[in-house]
Amino acid sequence: MSFVQKSLAVIMTTINNPDMIAQTVPSYAAQLDEVDGVMVIYDCSTGEARDRVRQEVERIRDRQEILLVQSDNVSASIARNLAFELCRQNSQPAPLAFVEDDHVVHDGFLRAQEAIGSLYGKVTEPACGAVAFRSP
Repeated sequence: MSFVQKSLAVIMTTINNPDMIAQTVPSYAAQLDEVDGVMVIYDCSTGEARDRVRQEVERIRDRQEILLVQSDNVSASIARNLAFELCRQNSQPAPLAFVEDDHVVHDGFLRAQEAIGSLYGKVTEPACGAVAFRSP
């Protein structure tokens, strides 16, 4: 899967919440084509929940670019940072939308995120290593 030149990268972290993934991911996936986007789901589930998350993502994925990363349990901030780094290295860089695994979105949400990215600029990497936005 190549994220090169995607206009928006959506990052979601989850742990042991396959029932919510079954509800929330479709609301994002339905909008990915509209914004030429990619979604990265970082899952730290264990046991049966891990298998169910994978099954739900496979069922939903169809034609959309959704990447599922599964690992041992790490904090939400570490999972977000790892997913962010994956997107930063592979999307040249695209604006990012960090979302929660229990938030279903309405039509037009990702288009609004894309517009915000266009308005405020893209993610850059200053010398200090912090993340900043630059004006277009």
